[in-house]
Amino acid sequence: MKNILLTSCFLVLCCCMVSNAVAQPFTLDKKLKVVKLQLENQKDWKGAKGIAGVGKLSPKGEFFYVKGASMFQPIDVFLVGPDGKNARMEIVKNNWEDIELKGSTTDAPDGIANLKLRSYGDFGIRVYSDTDEGDYQLVVYASPEVKNNLPSPFVKMDAAKENTDSKKTEATVDDNSNAVNSGGQNKILWIAGGIIAVLLLIILVLLKNKKGKTLILLAPISILLQPTPLYAQSWQMQKHLSQIKEIMESKNAENILKKLKELKEQGVSIKELLEAYTGIGDCMDLPMPPGMPSIPSFCAEEEEGAASTVSDSRGDCARCFVEARAEFEKVRHNLEQLRVIYKCTKDFSKKAIAFGDNTSGIHAVSGLAWQAQKVKIEASVKDMEKAYDLKYVELIGKLQESLIALANCEEQFGTRDWYDRYGYMFYEFVKEKYKRSGE
Repeated sequence: MKNILLTSCFLVLCCCMVSNAVAQPFTLDKKLKVVKLQLENQKDWKGAKGIAGVGKLSPKGEFFYVKGASMFQPIDVFLVGPDGKNARMEIVKNNWEDIELKGSTTDAPDGIANLKLRSYGDFGIRVYSDTDEGDYQLVVYASPEVKNNLPSPFVKMDAAKENTDSKKTEATVDDNSNAVNSGGQNKILWIAGGIIAVLLLIILVLLKNKKGKTLILLAPISILLQPTPLYAQSWQMQKHLSQIKEIMESKNAENILKKLKELKEQGVSIKELLEAYTGIGDCMDLPMPPGMPSIPSFCAEEEEGAASTVSDSRGDCARCFVEARAEFEKVRHNLEQLRVIYKCTKDFSKKAIAFGDNTSGIHAVSGLAWQAQKVKIEASVKDMEKAYDLKYVELIGKLQESLIALANCEEQFGTRDWYDRYGYMFYEFVKEKYKRSGE
């Protein structure tokens, strides 16, 4: 129940940070009509989401922003135009003038334009053509989350060597006074670790009473960055993908459904899959912090880059490690997600302010009104920074708990003082690398 509550709180925080701070592409043009495309769960593939609809081509184009996908979901955008007509689409992130990806139906061999992307929040789509004639069909499909792409820090430990080393250490302690001093240092480390754990628990208890207030403080930026959506005149009802044949010519509908089936059945590696989808926004492909230390483990991973969960085929080792390793990996993903969302949210806010500063006089927005709005955006960013710090403390505490649980498993297989020797080093690395820099 506790894990479910913590996971729910994390999701609420991420939703607030994404939906409130990283909203639809920023604009000061009050006349711009933007349609929201809310992705819906797909029954035939757990974790997948999608939406489809019909619009009318024009040189000015029609504008949409997509909601509902996580930063871990590969997203496919399909565009079908009328026969003989070139339908075009643009993908944007920060504002409608900053184009990330382009595609057209005439450039596609089968006449179906397909752009592949990953996004940490809402993103925009503009559909247009060189003429005013004909309808188009737009399909947005988000495949289930792909999370097991973090490199595993675990390396195989020689259990026999560890037992031998432990015995040698015990013999040396009896005969060597220097080893006695070393044992004293280990005790100090244990005491220090205990004090840190107690302080973290106290902080977490105090933060629980403040969490609701912190999340509420994030609300104003959503009002600033999300103008009220106005529906484009030609856009028809949005359909679930199971109803795609109702809005699309039979041949094109079959081709789209075939492509969706191929997405579900593709057998490519995680690395190849992610490389095929472009991260939009400057921070989507933010590399993990360099210098991650290796952690010797009795139950190390066999494949580099695989998710750090141990198969039940390893018997007693698996039964001991699987739960602690799964919690360890979940915390790593949450920390990485928090880091990317924070960095990209900061960048989005900076670009929104820069865009507003440069164009405030063009769209009939007075300089005084824009300055007032700018101050509110900056205040909301500070609230977001506070939310990051609160969640960081919570996740670092969970990381330490998972490492201690792993240490208990390692001890059962002959590795003494595993946390002091290996786990603590990894904990300190993550604690330092994911701490907000304050910039």
